[in-house]
Amino acid sequence: MTWQRHGGMCRSWRQQFSNSFILQMIIKSMTRKGSPSFGQLLRYMVGGSVPAVCPAILHNLKTDDGNLTRIEGEFLKNFQHCPKRKNGVVLFHEILSFSVLDKAKVAPEIVEDLGREYLRLRAPDALGYACPHFEKDSAHLHIMLSGNLIGSRKKLRLSKKQFSEIKRELERIQRERYPELANSVVFEGKELKPHRKENREERELGRRLKKEGQQTEKERVAEVLGACLRHSKSEQDFEARLKKMGFAFYLRGKTPGVSNIETRRKYRLNTLGCLPDYEAERERWKKLPIRTAEIKTIQQNRFMQQFKRLDCRKDIREVLESRGLPEPDEMPHIRKRRMELQRVARLQRNLRRSVQARLKR
Repeated sequence: MTWQRHGGMCRSWRQQFSNSFILQMIIKSMTRKGSPSFGQLLRYMVGGSVPAVCPAILHNLKTDDGNLTRIEGEFLKNFQHCPKRKNGVVLFHEILSFSVLDKAKVAPEIVEDLGREYLRLRAPDALGYACPHFEKDSAHLHIMLSGNLIGSRKKLRLSKKQFSEIKRELERIQRERYPELANSVVFEGKELKPHRKENREERELGRRLKKEGQQTEKERVAEVLGACLRHSKSEQDFEARLKKMGFAFYLRGKTPGVSNIETRRKYRLNTLGCLPDYEAERERWKKLPIRTAEIKTIQQNRFMQQFKRLDCRKDIREVLESRGLPEPDEMPHIRKRRMELQRVARLQRNLRRSVQARLKR
């Protein structure tokens, strides 16, 4: 099963369309450029339709009686907002077709429901007109969309990623509401995977190395990067560890990556598949200073509690905390307090060292 999108209108599109949907569901998106031809397309769409079986779908149109002249007038009026440009997109002609194997199960109500959902996802702020056809081997829906948004100069544009997301969402709705259309499913079991760009030479080298049981260069870099991330305590520590391994960290805009210092070759973390791990470690690094400050505050509070239990005054604390053996002429109670504070200081140092050892683990 395939989904196709075309950038222009070709003479043999009917032949391509009739040959392509034999065993699959297809959404085709074609553009018409130059002079407006809304009327011609409307007449073609209505010519193969049977209104009594399934009426046309009006999307964001004020006309509700199906008058083609008024519908064409609305499209032409909205087209006046488009900036005048040579070879600019005037309209979109799109076709939603179901598999020929599901012909007996595709009812007019199903076509209308999925057609309205597609218009809602594809062009929520543009004019749309859809007309179902049942005269061919498989049911299909012709859709005409305005090239610009309603009352705006802004064009109705979609990236490949956005178009793919719309197709996946429409299929999810179809599987949920009409599970009987099992042959008109494209993406089931084909989840999106992290994209890793590789050229032809890299793929060929990777296949050879995997066959010989060796690591590819990208796999080696990803392994080094993962080890540095796991053992780093901060961003600076991470960059220092990378430098020891012969790599330098860089950030281009919001895209992080590493470069080999010797060969100067760059690798994006997303390409290496390490971006989720990097973002998780960054969150941990942000929380680490806060946790360290909390531990330091707890240690200070414990020390002050021990200091208060010894009933010492702050004005003699500096004298009592000085290290070394007491002088012979010191007062006995001062010498006793001094020895007690030194014992507390030793406990404090041991506690701090144990906390630091736990953090290193």
